[in-house]
This record gives sequence, structure tokens and C-alpha cells, in this order.
Amino acid sequence: MAFEPEKITKDHILKAIEKIKQEKLDLNPSTRWNVVINGQSFPPKEIMRYAHQEMNGEFLWTYGGGEATNKWLKQFDFKIVSKTENNDPVLGLIERYKEHALKSKLKDELYKWRLVKAFHGRPNPDSSDFTNEFLSINFANLIDGPRALASANLLAKNRPDDFCEAFKILFNEENKLEYRLSSFEKRCEAIHSEISHLPHRQDERTMATYLAFYDSSKYAFYKDSFYQKYCKLIGIKPEKRGKKLIHYLSLLEDFVENYILEDSELLNLKKQLLTDDCYEDLNHKIFAQDILYSTLDQQKGLGRNYWRVGTSDHKSNYWDIMQDNQYISIGWKEIGDLREKEVKNKKDIIQLLESEGYYLDDKKVGSRKAGEILNFYNDIKDGDIIIAQAGSDILGIGEVVDEYNYDSSQIFSHFKPVEWKLQSPNLKNIEGLRTTVYKISQLDFINKIDHLLKINKKEQKMINELNQILFGPPGTGKTYYTLNKALELCGEDLKGLSRADIKDRFEQLVDEGRIIFTTFHQSMTYEDFVEGIKPIEPEKEGDPVVYRVEEGIFRKLCIEASFSLAKEEESVATENVLDFSLAFDIFVQETEENLASGKSIELDTKNGGKVIVDGISQQGNIIIKHPGRDNTYPVSKQRLSKLHAAFPDLDDVNNIDQQFRSIIGGSNSTANWSVLNAIRNNTPVAKETPKEIRKYSWDDKVQVVKSLKKEDYKGKTGDPYVLIIDEINRGNVSQIFGELITLIEEDKRLGNPEAIQVQLPYSKEWFGVPPNVHIIGTMNTADRSVEALDTALRRRFSFTEMPPKPKIIKSEGKAVNGIINGIDLSDLLETINRRIEKLLNKDHMVGHSYFLSVKGLEELKAAFQNKIIPLLQEYFFGDYGKIGLVIGANFFEIEYNQIEDEFFAHFEDYDSGSLLERKVYYLRNVQDMDDDTFIQAINVLLRKTN
Repeated sequence: MAFEPEKITKDHILKAIEKIKQEKLDLNPSTRWNVVINGQSFPPKEIMRYAHQEMNGEFLWTYGGGEATNKWLKQFDFKIVSKTENNDPVLGLIERYKEHALKSKLKDELYKWRLVKAFHGRPNPDSSDFTNEFLSINFANLIDGPRALASANLLAKNRPDDFCEAFKILFNEENKLEYRLSSFEKRCEAIHSEISHLPHRQDERTMATYLAFYDSSKYAFYKDSFYQKYCKLIGIKPEKRGKKLIHYLSLLEDFVENYILEDSELLNLKKQLLTDDCYEDLNHKIFAQDILYSTLDQQKGLGRNYWRVGTSDHKSNYWDIMQDNQYISIGWKEIGDLREKEVKNKKDIIQLLESEGYYLDDKKVGSRKAGEILNFYNDIKDGDIIIAQAGSDILGIGEVVDEYNYDSSQIFSHFKPVEWKLQSPNLKNIEGLRTTVYKISQLDFINKIDHLLKINKKEQKMINELNQILFGPPGTGKTYYTLNKALELCGEDLKGLSRADIKDRFEQLVDEGRIIFTTFHQSMTYEDFVEGIKPIEPEKEGDPVVYRVEEGIFRKLCIEASFSLAKEEESVATENVLDFSLAFDIFVQETEENLASGKSIELDTKNGGKVIVDGISQQGNIIIKHPGRDNTYPVSKQRLSKLHAAFPDLDDVNNIDQQFRSIIGGSNSTANWSVLNAIRNNTPVAKETPKEIRKYSWDDKVQVVKSLKKEDYKGKTGDPYVLIIDEINRGNVSQIFGELITLIEEDKRLGNPEAIQVQLPYSKEWFGVPPNVHIIGTMNTADRSVEALDTALRRRFSFTEMPPKPKIIKSEGKAVNGIINGIDLSDLLETINRRIEKLLNKDHMVGHSYFLSVKGLEELKAAFQNKIIPLLQEYFFGDYGKIGLVIGANFFEIEYNQIEDEFFAHFEDYDSGSLLERKVYYLRNVQDMDDDTFIQAINVLLRKTN
């Protein structure tokens, strides 16, 4: 029968699926893609073979993997999915090969293409002199060792005709490859046994080389080592002896179709590197083999090595010391500092070990251990990855950051500094178990390590993101998680802390002003968030209400954060501001005391006259007037502080009006000069409080921050400050943030080259956001989707989805293994959410937190009655039909024919008869259900039958 893919219909494919299920047929797994049919995943080529068989009886599919096959399934709207999603290890392998090829120009591998071009189509079984034909071929190292080639040469010399007949069978494309391979090997074994007692060694690797030389458009070189590693890498079980080569060639075909042909950069690289004397390799078979061999066997392109290092000496484990000191170390302390011993090779270390009495009775072990010590000393380089292990358990993963060192005070004295990235990951490793230092070679394990490090790097980056929003449905732990995230941003180590301890630490940082928690709502305004004019409560009854510009919660946090940066490296200018602030406060306090006792206070002016202190205002300003006049002039700390910084010596001021106005604008210069002069001449107060424990008032902080210049922020980190905005999407973000929406961008923060400051509308002061302010928002997607958010906000925040996690119920919930009375809470939540997603969307799911505190039926009933059912009523706007599709009929009571015929008022031309028959649904009070009724309702929800 012919190969007729165009005649395959959707019905053929569905019949093929039914046959596979009924007969429980084993399918060869695919490399990269699966097709989803009726909710199950299948390898595309296998499905098309069975579909072709359904169509004309021929179990056949000649197209390669990838799009060549996938397009036939896509035309029937079947979904093609990646088996590896975003973490495809093969893609990583190809990227490594590209890097290796660009650097090496494949100079050590081009010989394969050159040999194939030189000897393509050979050995020729039709040659009249097969002995010379075979012996004249240069197989280089492509046949498995000299003994295999020696055996082949023996056959070519002594039994050329029989050997030639074996090749005719091997190259006969009319027969299946499995038959050809088996027959060739058996014939070679029979012939060879007649002339030698040694093994013939014409195995799968050797036969692959013969086939590749004869026809490289179909065949490729093969080695069992990288075949096994590739199978492990892609999660496929390798075949047994005799079927390995066939399986390998099938995988190679998929590799070409799915990866090589889809990568134009890789194809261009091949074209660029293959020279004119190389086989063109149009089908990329040799190229595919070279990629797998170079990256899997030779580990080319890794860029760094991965080392397993043991942490114990069979008596004690030294991991805690290594972790605390940020290094990896090994024993054999007695042999001393290897730098001082001028160790150059393994022999030097063997001598050191023997001189200290090590391994005198077992030279083989001594040699092996010397090699491990040399690896530690000489081969582990900066940037290499260390996997610290106790047996197969991985205790830590880190990166080497410095050279070898020696500490004679430690039992494990030889060490290399390491930055530990991960502690106690959920991963085991059995490679190199019986060694102290071992270079990892299994690429699948290396990929797992890289994946963990990548996730850790991403999480660390996320932890340090300045503006983040956690979004998800109700009950997914968004607000819960913000507490942890805020504490991590503030540098807190939460490992081993209970929830109560975490809450206590959180409250402590809130009290210190490092963290502010707020909730956005419809009434929140710019005046609440940034600044606004607010009434000030009078100090005593009868005084008038005074209005002044007050900082909002965000600006207050920014002032605290900026002050932290100023304290990081207190400049002379900063200290000057703080000292003047203290001097001003003392002067005000003394002035108030003198005025209260009835004393008159006169201050000298620049021209030798006098001004009178009339009082202190509610805002803390000093009120000045000229003798014999009624006009008064306020002198504020803020303006006086600027003058104090600008004019260290008042004798240098020649033109008061002009010089003062250039600093603080229009005001009574004489009044300001007089007060500033009086403060400076006031008896200085000894600084009895050290800087590090000095208490700063809010005014002190404000004055210091106002004195800072843009360059004062450069290169500073300061203590992190965190603003948590719960329900950020419930406020009018544009109205609340105002012009600050631009300032919160990372590159617009103070200290950056692109930093921006704006003049605030009420205070008229210039304002920018410091680099140590972090904003964490939470967003309930049931209220508003991410897409509906203000576009300006979306561009300036990174978004982290917080979906329901049913599995957490098993590991962190109060119910043992997440099961109560036979009810699997994880399964229950998944079922409810799948239905909600089908009826609405994923934004309106139910969170796992509603089930975490459930430890018995009563708590589960309460969760349904008080949380889940009200949530569904809100989601579906009281549509009991859809609510019933989610939780089932047993949560409802139905009343039939409960009204009389004359129930409705008369309304002409409207027939109410059908309405009289309408069912009325009532949601049952779940907490009033007995246990059996409730369990039955849950079983109906889960579609479980008794």
C-alpha cells in the first residue's frame, strides 16, 4: 500500500486513539512535542502511524518530527504542546554548542566531514578487490578502538568474500535495518570465530560508522555513551543492545527536524565552518551527531565545571562550618599548605600522603585520593559550581569566588571561598558517591542544577525589584506573602522563624518606619499619598485652626529613606544641618521660656539696630517685628537652615537683601539675619550623645533631606524602606500617584543618570524618589484584571502571579495529607477551580488559603458556608444555575408548586402560567447539614458515586 497522508481524516485519528487505549499499546515517546487529544498527550508521529493504518492498513509514517508532522494534526484543530515548556534542556545544549563552535571553529571535529567526503559510498561491496577496498579506507578513531578495526582488517584480509557478502546485507535498503544489523553481526561473528578466538567487535558503533561512510544522508556515527546521556536528558528510556542504533537514528531524525532545521543561526554557523574539503551534509546527520557528542560526552561549551564535594570524614560533618565561613573545604590537614609544598602534579601529592602515613597498604586508593586533592587544588576554578553533599543528599549549591587557601586551625583545612546560592535544595545526586571531589558529567543533572540556580537568580532579582505587584484570585496568600517579601527586602533572614515571630518582626519594622502598610480605596487621594493642605489641631482651646502643607504616607517614607542614605556617610553639610536644627530648637525653647516669664527679647541687626522677638507661632516659626511698628515677620527653620549652609560667616554678607534673596527668595532679610546671628552667638550645647545613638526629630530629617543635592544620592544604598499597598487596583492610581508615577521608575530614581525631580504643587518643593524605596502592591483579580489596570502603572511594575496552589494544602494545611473523612481537599479545590475557569476565567478562582485551616468536617462546612459559597454568589451574580454547575445540586433545596394560581397580580396580555411552574432554588445552610449529608454533597460535587 502507498503512503497517503492526505487521505487521513480526523475520524482516522480518533479511531487510532481508541485502538491505542483499548489495546494498551506502548508508544515511542516524542522528543519535543506532544499532541493533546481528548485531554491526553500523545507522541505525534506515533499517532499518525496508527491513523495511517486506520486509513489504508499500512502502519507507516515517513515524515520527520516537528512541524513536518505537527501540521497534519493542526489542520484538525488538535493542540500541539511543548513537552518541556520554557525549560528545554536540548535548547540549552544547542546554545552551548554554538558557543563552542564559534570559539573552536570545530578544528578538532572537521575531520569527520572530510573523511566522509573522501570515502563516501565505501566500502563498495561490488569492488573486485574487497581486501584492498576495505584496507584503503581511513576510519580514523570512528570505529570503537584499535581492536575493533584490527578484527575488521583481519576479516578483510583472510575472508574478503564472506566479509563482502556481509556488507551487501548491511547496505541493502530493501530490508529493514533491524534485520540488516542483526545479520551483519551474526555473519561477522561466524566468520571471525573460524580465524580467531578473540571477540569480533563488529558491534552497533562499528556498524554505524560503516553505514555513515556509505551513506551519510541517512546514517550517522554513534557512540553508546552520548546516546545514553541524551536519552536521560530528554526523559526517554534507552533501548537494549541490538536496538540501540535504530532508536538512536530515530532520535537523531527528530533532533534534526525539531531543533536543527528550526534554528537558522545554527544552520548558518554550520555553513560558515564547513570548509570546501568537507562533506556537504545536506541532511545534517553528521552535524547532529557532532552536537550531541561534543556537548554530552566532551561537555564542550559548558563554560564552567560542576563538582561534587563531600562534607564529612565518616565521623563528623563539617557543612555548618563551610556554610558559616562561605567556603568549601576538604581534609588531609597533615599534608600542609599545598602552595608552600609547591605541588605541581598528582605524584607530588602521593608523596605528601605517603610521608604522613596515608594509604600505605593500598596504593590504588592513595592514587585516586591524590587525584581528588589535585582536582580540588588545581582544577576547581573561579566560577565553577560546587555541590556540597553528604552521601546522595545535597546540602548546598554555590559558586567558587576565589583561589585555594589553607587554614591549619580547621580539620578540613584546604578550602576555596564559595558564594552559597542554595541550601538544602530538594535534589539528590548519586554520581561520584564514593569520592570526596568528583567532576560531574551527567548533563541532565547539570541542567537541573542550572535550572535551580536560574530560578534562584530570578527570585533574588524579584526580591530586589523596586516595584512589584502580586496578583491573583482571593485567598491565594497575596497579603500573607507581602509580609515575608517586605522583611526579605529589609534584609531579614526568615529561615526557621514561626509565623508569630515573622509578624513580630514585621510590626517592629513598621514601628521603626521602615515599612508602611496601606490599602488603596476609592476615597484615597493625592493629598493622602503625596502631600496636601491639612488642618492642624490647636495647641490650646480657643486658638484658631491653622492649615499647613502635610506630607502624605509616600512622601514621609521617601524622607525616611533619603535620611537613611544621608546617614550612610554623613557629610560635613549633613552634620551642619543637624547641628543647626538642634541649635534652632534650643533657641526657640529658651525664647519661649523668657517670653513666658515676661522678659523682652531684643536681637541685634546687621546695621547696629534692634528687632524684637514677638513670639513663637504654632508652626514653630520665630515672630520678629521692628520697634515701634505693628508688622510682624516669621522666621522659619527651613529658610534659616538654607542661609546657615550658604553663609558660614555672616561678616562676609555685604548686601543682605540681595544675597539672602538669592538663597531663600523675597523675605525680610533683616529679621532672618538677626535670628541667625543670635542662634550662632547663643551658648553652644555640648554634644553628649554619640552620632550612632543620637535621636533625630522629624524636623531634623526633613531639613537634612532638603539639604541633599542630586550627587549626594549617587552610589548610596542605605537601609531599604518598603511601602505595601494592599488592593492597589481599587484606587484611582493616576489620581493618587499624580506626577510621581514617572519618578518611581528605577532609572528615574535619585542617584541614577536619568534621575528626575518634580516641583510639588502645594509645598512648591522639589521632590524625587530615593533608590532604596520599594513598593509592593497586591491585586485581587476578581475585582479587576491586570489588563484593566492603568497602563502607566503596568509599565512601571513587575507582576508576579499568585495562582491557587492546591498542593500546598497537603504540605502546609492542618488536615493530615490534606484529607479529611476521605475528602481530598486538594482535589476538591482543583475541581471547583476548573469549573470556575470554564464558566468565567482564571481570575475568579478560589484560593488555597480557605482550606489551609481546615482540619475537620466542621471547619470545611464553615469554609463553604462563610467563604466559598458567598464568593461564588458574588462571581455569578446570584445565578444559581452556574453556582450549581460548580458545587452540585446537593447544596441546594428546591421547592415545587409552592404557590397558588392567583399568586401573581393580574396583568393584561401576560400569561403567568408557566412562571407558576418555575422551580425556586435556595442555597442550604451548610453548617446545618449533618456530616453524612455534607459528605454526600461533596461526593456529588466531585462526581463520585458510592
